[in-house]
Amino acid sequence: MKKYRKYTPAAIEFIKQNYETMRCKEMVKILNEEYSLNINIASLYNFKQTNGFTTKIPWNKGTKGLTRGNSGSFKKGNVPKNKGTKGISKPNKTSFRKGNIPDNIREVGSERINKYGYIEIKVAEPNKWNLKHRVVYEKHFGKIPKGKIIVFLDRNTQNLSIDNLECITKYENLIMNNRGYYSTDPEITKTGLNAVRLEISIKNKRKEVKNERVQ
Repeated sequence: MKKYRKYTPAAIEFIKQNYETMRCKEMVKILNEEYSLNINIASLYNFKQTNGFTTKIPWNKGTKGLTRGNSGSFKKGNVPKNKGTKGISKPNKTSFRKGNIPDNIREVGSERINKYGYIEIKVAEPNKWNLKHRVVYEKHFGKIPKGKIIVFLDRNTQNLSIDNLECITKYENLIMNNRGYYSTDPEITKTGLNAVRLEISIKNKRKEVKNERVQ
């Protein structure tokens, strides 16, 4: 039986930064290799669902035929336990409360703060929301390139000043987290990012030289 290790703060931060754009399969590989975890796609999916890291990217894309049903799966012929109880169940703590406005009837342009402190803005009907810092960045610089994310230089997710937003690659973000280069001081964060980019550039140059020698 595999032994699953606890998600470290660094691993959780990596998931928080990348869950919107990275597929589970790719994320599992990085978490296992870079963060010394021993997880599979299903366990990561359960972790994300439990902690509110929801995404529109199918968690099991490319895994058809590889997963097995569990003992709790619904089997043909079984009768749901709650059949015939419609309308007689009592409300619970998640029931709609008087005065609350459902997200799907808010106007386009409405804002909300998710449980992780990120501002979200409604961009289209019936219920499409985007992270506001991504919307702000794209308004100034155009569409965010594939494989890149937007980070806050001062770590303040409420500071949407364009000078506080930086577009970096997922790999750069991975190294920044591993090195502990993020700071509440944006200048320190920038210095760390420049160091990471220089490190990657040197690494790539060495690979080019090595390949030229082989040829």
